[in-house]
Amino acid sequence: MMRYQIRFHLGAGENYGKWQVKCSAGVRYFDPAKVSLTMLDCQLRNQPATAKKVYDGANKSVCAWVDCNELLVSGPQTEMAGIPLFYNPKVAPYWRNCWQDNIDGMRTEVIRSSGKMLLATGERTHIVRGLVRLAPSAAEEHALGPMRKER
Repeated sequence: MMRYQIRFHLGAGENYGKWQVKCSAGVRYFDPAKVSLTMLDCQLRNQPATAKKVYDGANKSVCAWVDCNELLVSGPQTEMAGIPLFYNPKVAPYWRNCWQDNIDGMRTEVIRSSGKMLLATGERTHIVRGLVRLAPSAAEEHALGPMRKER
């Protein structure tokens, strides 16, 4: 079971339009204009039957989220590269990529938020002492190489 469940909150009230993060410690909300989320070891989740009802005209209800094992919260990031991920059950009853493919259930190592958008970045992760962490980029690995040899 994944440690975090993240979705865009569309319920009326003070948390409308914020990222909702559920974990064993409770529920928190993050304003997408003020923070970016980095999700590690992720899976796109959907309830197809509920999504199909919404697609066919029923009122929106919770039917999709991102499961992840690690979550990093940082200041807002506006310039990010990656493949956009979309979910709107009024448009299609499944998660979509920029080619409109059905990507329900897709696993990816890193998803980042930029405002209200989600991007699969292609970054790698690794396990450090049992926790999922971002792996250094190729450039960082190259820069760290000489320092590691000096030890």
